[in-house]
Amino acid sequence: MKESILRKGSQATGFKLLFLALTLLSFNGLTANRSVLTWIAYAVTAIGIAVLVIRVVCFKKYLHAKGLFLLIAFCGSYALSALLTRQYGLSENAKALVWMAFQYFILYTYDTTSDGTAEKKEFYIISHFFMAYTFLAVAAGTVMLFADYYSYTEVNGVVVILGFLWNRLWGVYSDPNYGAVFSAITIIMSLYFYKDAKKPLKALYIINIVGFANRYGIAVLRAFGLCVSHRAQEQKARSKKSVRKGRNMRFACCYSGSRILCRDKGCVGFNLRIQEMAV
Repeated sequence: MKESILRKGSQATGFKLLFLALTLLSFNGLTANRSVLTWIAYAVTAIGIAVLVIRVVCFKKYLHAKGLFLLIAFCGSYALSALLTRQYGLSENAKALVWMAFQYFILYTYDTTSDGTAEKKEFYIISHFFMAYTFLAVAAGTVMLFADYYSYTEVNGVVVILGFLWNRLWGVYSDPNYGAVFSAITIIMSLYFYKDAKKPLKALYIINIVGFANRYGIAVLRAFGLCVSHRAQEQKARSKKSVRKGRNMRFACCYSGSRILCRDKGCVGFNLRIQEMAV
């Protein structure tokens, strides 16, 4: 029982999901600068400290993580600098050091005695959590776009914009660029998981690739289209099954590209919709 608690606690998948949720919601216009983030931050802090204690108890598993001692030295120098300049404020530096410890010794530091199975499972869970959130955020932004909805309000002294405003699609993100970056990451993840996925999930990955690239620009998709095409050529000599995989991916890329290239001939996509609404 004790060994199981220590193993799961040191793995800290739940903490990592909560930390990611806090990060994502910090970039969400519906939750940014609101008290709900403060409570989530308190939860992250409490759980994070507990995980750090567990990892100190199980420190032998992490001693050989690459760069660990360099990170410890960096945190030590930061703590020393904060202590020497305490007359200018100590609490903010202490908070920064705690969150730095979370990032370095929980998110980065890994169990060197593991065979990698638990880490692969964790990566799968966290990646799909991120993709699911991005999918829902994009869906909400798309509804706002076609409903011609926008909101311009002030929350705790910070201006928060939602929807479609100033010829830019903000959606639920506090900045349109966040949506573009998150979508690009989701495209990368969808391409990565596609080859080993079952058919229902493959369809969802293709939707991510096609929908997100069409919504936030074709430049990212063009780059990945070249990579996928090259990969398909490499697989051609291996097996017919591999060729079919490559053909499906190229179809997704060509479909999205054709929608953008043909928009001047009557194909109305997201970008053309934005132009129409701006007139």
